[in-house]
Amino acid sequence: MAQSNHGRSRKSGNKPSAESAGYPRIPLACYRLQFNKDLSFQKASEILEYLSRLGITDIYASPLLQSRSGSQHGYDVTDPTRINAELGKEGSFPT
Repeated sequence: MAQSNHGRSRKSGNKPSAESAGYPRIPLACYRLQFNKDLSFQKASEILEYLSRLGITDIYASPLLQSRSGSQHGYDVTDPTRINAELGKEGSFPT
């Protein structure tokens, strides 16, 4: 077994991940989802595999909180304690 610089044991030829070394993971490719009445949680979940095949490693999303009805951007939040009902039920929110 080879020793890493951090005194952790690892197999020869395998570098420790940044996360295992205590560093945050850095996104390689980010994609923004603009959630609104036309792009719900359900529809977004249907394209995640496709985005992954494209090499997308992380998602950046528009605000998910309850905003005014018909909002196309979600920045006009009306209730910061609830997920926007137009995006889907709270139980369908991917975790």
